[in-house]
Amino acid sequence: ASSYTYWSVFLICLLFAGLFQWIGVSLIPLMKGGGNYAVDWGKIALVRPEVISVPETVVFTGLAYLYMCLVFYLFFAGLILLY
Repeated sequence: ASSYTYWSVFLICLLFAGLFQWIGVSLIPLMKGGGNYAVDWGKIALVRPEVISVPETVVFTGLAYLYMCLVFYLFFAGLILLY
């Protein structure tokens, strides 16, 4: 496989699996506040701000989604190597 394949998979994982999902799932609800969102580890600041602040949650979820997209890349790169 060529390096273009790996770079394209990396960019797809970074943009679609990381950035777009993070913006849609975590960042927009945290910036809007309130709303009727299901409470999970990424939105606990909306319900219990004394536990963690919104800026801390934005950084935490951003790092978590970055880790997720890098792991996706490793899995897809492994599949490319197997092919």
